[in-house]
Formats: sequence, C-alpha cells, structure tokens
Amino acid sequence: MVDSDWSEVDFYGDLQVHPDAPDDAIAEAFRRLYRAQAESRTPDEAVFKRLNRAHQVLRSHRQEYDAFRAGLGTVQVSGNRFGDVNGTNELVAALAKADPALLQYQTEEGREQISQQSSAALQGLSAMADIISNHLKVVQTISDAAPAVIIESRRGEDVHLRTTVSRSRWRRGTVLHAWSDGPQLNMPPKTDVRVWKFAGAGRPGEYGGLPGDLWMHVDVKRNWGVLALVSVLTLVSIGAIGWVLTGGLSAFGG
Repeated sequence: MVDSDWSEVDFYGDLQVHPDAPDDAIAEAFRRLYRAQAESRTPDEAVFKRLNRAHQVLRSHRQEYDAFRAGLGTVQVSGNRFGDVNGTNELVAALAKADPALLQYQTEEGREQISQQSSAALQGLSAMADIISNHLKVVQTISDAAPAVIIESRRGEDVHLRTTVSRSRWRRGTVLHAWSDGPQLNMPPKTDVRVWKFAGAGRPGEYGGLPGDLWMHVDVKRNWGVLALVSVLTLVSIGAIGWVLTGGLSAFGG
C-alpha cells in the first residue's frame, strides 16, 4: 500500500515522534494526542482524521512508508554536506533503504532530488578517494625515507653440565639425562671419554640464529676404600722389606 500523497505529509510529525521511535511509543503518542483533542473545547475533525491516518499507516505500513520516505530523499542536500564522511554515509544509507519496486509511485520532483543526491554522493566519494590517495602517498614517502634497520642473527649460548658417576656404573656402562626431557647420553662401559657434545641442544639463537651446543662433563667417583686398603698394604710391604733388609744386614755384620 503506497499512496501518491505520502510525499506531502509527515506522519511522524503528525504524531510528534521521532522516525526511529518504537511502535509502542508511537501508539502512546497517538492515544495522548487523540485524547487531548477529544477533551478540547473546540475539537477539530481534520485533526482527528490526520491522527487516525498517521496511526494507521505507521501501525500497518510503516516499513513501506519508511522506504518511500528514503526513496524520495528525505536526507537534505545543503552546501557541501556530502563532502564529508558522515554526510556520505547518511546518503548511502538512505538510498540503500529505497525499494526499487516503489519508484513508479515517485513524483518527478522526487526523482530529480534522488538524482541530485546521487550526484552529490559521487562527488563526495571522489573527494574521499583523493584524500585517501594523498594519505597513502604520504605514508609511502615516509616509508621510503625511513632508514633500513638490519638485525643480525645471534648464535645461542653453549650449556655446560657436570655430573659424577660411581665406579661401578662406569664399569658396566650407564645412561645419563641432561634434564627430564633433554638429550640422553648412553655411556659405554669403562670409557675414557669424559666430555660429550650434543650439537644444537644448547640455548636457542636470536633473530634466526643457530642454537648453541650442550656439553656434558662426566667424572668417575674414586673408590676410597680400595685406595685406603692399597695404601695400607703398600706401607706394610715397605715396612716388611725394611725389616728384612735391616735384619739381614745385622746378621751379615755379626
């Protein structure tokens, strides 16, 4: 339902509400104005008709009425309004609401106004494009003028770990771990190697640099009991030899 005289009336203005007002606010405004007119000492029949029609259209055909208003260009063109971003957005939003199927109901004046708005919008968009283009040129100029920053890669630091194994473990061979989930060293039996290298298992490099290495230093614990026994036996042997030699020399001299 679209009436050709919709371009000559303002139903929102008749009910004294904003075009974005919710339906219940529109209904409340209608009841308030209708009651005030009915209680007036000089009620006006024309006012009753205008209120009834505005309420009927906004209640049953509000979407069509809003589309018709947008299609007729209720966004006013004044000066350079559409030369800025906000004005252009308002015009684009208004044109987007227009229903192409309703164009046949528009007056020649309405179509002319739409044409003017479209032309103004294109001019505004063209100006915006020029501003953006100039901005990009400035950014590119600054980027070209900025000195290049070269960051050199750095190799990670080496990690040195030291541990000690018992002599029994050294004899039969053992397995050592740098840490819980770190590299594993399978140490063969009775090996004389005391330093083991794990390439790339050290600290990570910086800026794409290679990682450092891991070095494991393994010491074998001394068996002090055996050493003490050997020392005692050595001393006893030396004493016995001395006693024999001393006794032998005495006998030879006698």
